[in-house]
Amino acid sequence: MIESAHPAWQPLRVRTEARPGAMVVRPSGEVDLAAVPQLRSMLTTIAGGGHHAIVSLGEVTYIDSSGIKALFDVHRLFAKRERRLALAEPSSVVQRILAITEIEKIIPVFASVDQALRSLPVSGRPE
Repeated sequence: MIESAHPAWQPLRVRTEARPGAMVVRPSGEVDLAAVPQLRSMLTTIAGGGHHAIVSLGEVTYIDSSGIKALFDVHRLFAKRERRLALAEPSSVVQRILAITEIEKIIPVFASVDQALRSLPVSGRPE
């Protein structure tokens, strides 16, 4: 029997947490082509509900170009609805990918969820 050096594929797990002024989304696992529809749908629903969103990337082990594109796309949706999307707590692997894409020029990236929350307009109102 040959054992794989890579762990078995795991579906993306996403937890949400309501915080004052925003919804915190905590994906866990790989954000790739297979997982993007789930994450995009959740963020689109949050934007539709009139909330800001903070995506905590601390438990994301990998993000590919489809994941980066999804973040850009939902960022535009949040902006159209006068809401903010922010990223927080990227793992070291994800931080390198974010740096390469220079995503922070478009979507703010924070070291912690609390820092991201403090950056939002007071009471979640549009700016």
